[in-house]
Amino acid sequence: MEWDRLDQATGGCNIALGTKLHQETWKKISRQKPALITVIKKFNGYCERLRILCPINSTIHMPEPLPLDLVALRQHPCLMEDVWIAPAVNSAPSHWLEDSNIRAGILAYHKSSHCQEEKK
Repeated sequence: MEWDRLDQATGGCNIALGTKLHQETWKKISRQKPALITVIKKFNGYCERLRILCPINSTIHMPEPLPLDLVALRQHPCLMEDVWIAPAVNSAPSHWLEDSNIRAGILAYHKSSHCQEEKK
């Protein structure tokens, strides 16, 4: 949600927000950044450990390490990967992984749900 507000604050979506909201959004992102970086480093460590433990001829899909840069992370394709839920061998990826319209619809649904929750 903070990224969407930041996009709106810089004029990237419909109506631009004021400078104060832009600064508050950056503060929220920077406040959460150390915790996010710690979690990403831990996840990347798990990815490396799994890669070491995985047998050579295994068909199990391994998760990819994530970038530590939050801007790069936002657009990283592996972030929305459906690891270990769908079989990796001879199966098509989930529709939400391939179709950007479905991803946008899911995001819109979550925003709407969040707004309804805030309204209550």
